[in-house]
Amino acid sequence: MSVATEGLEEIQIKVTRETKQASLINQVLTYIEESLKKLTPEEKQDVVMIDLSAYKLDNVVVRETIHDNYNAEIIGEHMFIKYDSKKKEKIHRRLANSAEVHNQNWDVDANGMCTDNNGNEFLPDVGVWFQMPTQAQQTRPIAEQCPLPDVWVEVFYNRGPRSQ
Repeated sequence: MSVATEGLEEIQIKVTRETKQASLINQVLTYIEESLKKLTPEEKQDVVMIDLSAYKLDNVVVRETIHDNYNAEIIGEHMFIKYDSKKKEKIHRRLANSAEVHNQNWDVDANGMCTDNNGNEFLPDVGVWFQMPTQAQQTRPIAEQCPLPDVWVEVFYNRGPRSQ
């Protein structure tokens, strides 16, 4: 009889944790959506920063959900969404292909997630790892802490007055 009670308590604890996690995910995603709705189309042409300091983001599942929904970087308490144009995506692809041709033993990824020792998550436009990350790091880069690449490429446009 005590075994059933212990099992029941475990189930109740697990359900409570999952409910809290789902609630936090819903709160964060709702906040992000509301923040994005406030932006003008011009503000969504490059990089958008959203302050997430009101939320405790120490839960891996929450961070993975944010990344899955927005393909975003989380650095400190800020989330960054890069709005890449078709031209930039083409440049990313060509740079990645060039690196793969240069050395087929390298692990090359366009927009591959990686993390640092402080829990920040980064999405380099093109990343090159001289030593391939483990299968777990490639599959769940946030949870398994995929290391920063050896070569990090960011593509950007000079939109200042001299670029015309």
